Parts: sequence; C-alpha cells; structure tokens
Amino acid sequence: MEGLQKMSSKEFRRIAKATSGMSEICTAWLFPDHLISVVTYGWHEQYRRFHFKDIRGISLNKTKSWIVTNVSAGVIAGIFALTAIVYTKDADTRPLGILYAILFGVAITVILFNTLAGPTCTCTIHTRVSAHKVDAIKRFRKGRKFIDLVTPLIMNAQPHTPPSNSILSSEQQPQPEPQPPIQS
Repeated sequence: MEGLQKMSSKEFRRIAKATSGMSEICTAWLFPDHLISVVTYGWHEQYRRFHFKDIRGISLNKTKSWIVTNVSAGVIAGIFALTAIVYTKDADTRPLGILYAILFGVAITVILFNTLAGPTCTCTIHTRVSAHKVDAIKRFRKGRKFIDLVTPLIMNAQPHTPPSNSILSSEQQPQPEPQPPIQS
C-alpha cells in the first residue's frame, strides 16, 4: 500500500492481463485516482475509465468454464490414451501410437495448468449508472487480489461511505433472511 500512496498523477501500472479468443487482449490499469479497463481487438482499442469516487461495488461471480475445460480435456485425454494403447501394440502402427501418446500428454498438461490457475470468474465493477464487466480478470484468485488492492483506494476516495456499503465479492454479500410462510 505504501507504494500506491507515493504514486504521482502520471504514474500507472498494469494490474491484470488476459486474452480472450484469438485476437482479444484485455488489460486493467491502476492510476492514483482511477482504474482503466482496456480491450484490444487487433488494431481497435476500447477504453473504460472508473474513478474510485464513482465505484459503488465490485462483484466476483465464479463460473463453471474451468470445470468444463477440465472435463473436456479429460475426455479427449482418455480417447488419446486408449488410441495410443491400441496403436502401440502393433509394430506397423507404433509411430501413430506414439503420436497419440504425445497428444495425451498435451491434454493432461492443459488439465494441469487449468487446475493450477484455479476457478474462473467474471468481475463486474458497479457504478451508480452502470455495471461493466472487467475482462482482464478471469480467475477468482486474481479477482480477490484485485479487490484487496482497490478497496482501500476506493474507501479513501469515498470517506463518506459507511463500512456497511463497502465493496463485497459475491461470496461475502449478505443473503436475505427467509420469510416465514403465510398461514391463512
């Protein structure tokens, strides 16, 4: 936090980067008084600025895409493993079996890296007038670090905001209490 307080008005740093699809690059930049979300599509860039004084909340919602990726890669790995076993039994088809064994290794590597990266999420910054998805934050662990980094800056920019309205992730948001059933 000490380094953030010493930032001059011209200093900034990238706090998140992610790719989406083949040609989309998403980044988030931290400035002393605001955040900028940048989405680059080839030669086109789209900017969205969020002043700390305008941010009303940040939400993280876990998604199932990391599980879907692991299950899909697991099924493909299983197919490659069975095919490699079948083709390596015969000397004539052994090179093809080795190729399938290599593809099995690639699928297992995808599963390993995806599991180590952790759960996926969507990060949304809420202001008074809109909610904007920050595409640079795609992993829950990175989202928690992002919230931990910007929460003190937002609270400093909004000294009048009571602690009950602080920035909460989806896991911390209070749930409404269930109402008792109406009896007639």
